[in-house]
Amino acid sequence: MRAWRCRCSPSLSFFRARVREAVSEVVPDQVIQLASPQTGGTSSASLGVSPLPGACAPNGKVQLDPQALQAMSVDSDSPNANTARSLGATGASVTVGFIADGLDINNQDFIRANGQHVFVDYKDFSGQGTSTPTGGGEAFLDASSIAAQGLHTYDVSHYSALPLNRPCNIRIAGVAPGASLVGLSIFGAEHAGFNSQFLQAIDYAVSVDHVNVLNEWLGNNFYPDDQASLDLIKQANDAAVAAGTTGTASSGDAGVTITIGTPSTDRT
Repeated sequence: MRAWRCRCSPSLSFFRARVREAVSEVVPDQVIQLASPQTGGTSSASLGVSPLPGACAPNGKVQLDPQALQAMSVDSDSPNANTARSLGATGASVTVGFIADGLDINNQDFIRANGQHVFVDYKDFSGQGTSTPTGGGEAFLDASSIAAQGLHTYDVSHYSALPLNRPCNIRIAGVAPGASLVGLSIFGAEHAGFNSQFLQAIDYAVSVDHVNVLNEWLGNNFYPDDQASLDLIKQANDAAVAAGTTGTASSGDAGVTITIGTPSTDRT
């Protein structure tokens, strides 16, 4: 390795040497790949199949989704169920930031019944701008699971592995529909970002929007625990926690086949 030299005054040479000694580690700006978006089944009506018993609400009814709301006693289709919602807990006055790809913040599920917007800020760190088309799957999944309003009905009969032969109506509600959202996009149209963009998003969420909660589920269990950037992201998260932010990430549940993965580990 070539020796480090400085052709400068003795005082400046000393200063630069001290700065170099203060650098404990150089970390590469690692590429982060967003999980590939999943597509639904074919739209051909001739392939329609009957839904499994209980998979859809009875004809004329609407099913509350996601199912996790009922599993966690957050909300229920039954008006008599004891849930957080029945006790009046909605997440009001809480600001939640999430790091993902881009989305339409004016989607109808992000508009409250009184006309107010759920999103209070939306910032792009990919360099491509907030209007750049992206898959949006991860962003819509995260934003909806946090604060979708549950005011609209969707027929998902053609979004299963095979299209169904009858309507399957759902409404999507978040665990905290009263919360305010901050969208932080680090993925452009290529579904790829960098550690530097990840770090900028964390810093912006904490220092500018002062979010109470920051979600970092990027569609892959190994973020923010990717080995190439482990210390870097952990230090940023630890600083966010020290500033009073609660961090959340993947639970490690990889799907209906019970293929449990490794969830994020760095939470203090």
